[in-house]
Amino acid sequence: MVRLLRQFAAEYRCWHGIKTRCYNARNRSFAYYGARGIRMSEEWRQSFAAFLRDMGPRPSPQHTIERIDNDGHYEPGNCRWATKSDQQWNSRQTRLLTHAGMTLPLSVWAGRLCICPNTLRLRLKRHPVSVALAVPRQPRGGKGKSGFKRLAIAAANGERKVAPI
Repeated sequence: MVRLLRQFAAEYRCWHGIKTRCYNARNRSFAYYGARGIRMSEEWRQSFAAFLRDMGPRPSPQHTIERIDNDGHYEPGNCRWATKSDQQWNSRQTRLLTHAGMTLPLSVWAGRLCICPNTLRLRLKRHPVSVALAVPRQPRGGKGKSGFKRLAIAAANGERKVAPI
């Protein structure tokens, strides 16, 4: 067992961290895990070897454990190794938008449109997703209605001039 712990020290720290977050009320992260009812499978809780068997070794030092369903438990089938950038998509705070058959975070859609995420949030308060994502940023100082305003007016009148990105 000692050899196993030495060889898989990072995985052991991860396993121990899960137990602490879920079951130790004095842990600073307990409010986000244990207090929300997030638990660890009983087999994993009792055995690091079972955890390692199911999860496998960490692919790289950049990988940490992620729950696929944020409201689900730490258990086989709901956990995977993921990088921090992968995990940013799987957060309770991430707003996912689906358009033209693609589901991406609001921040990614904003980047594709070359607009600030806050601008996209404001568009979404006034317009459906298809309209808010249809037109990229308009240059300032132009005459007349911008492409976005024309598109929003057309959508409000029932016209189908919305083109996917």
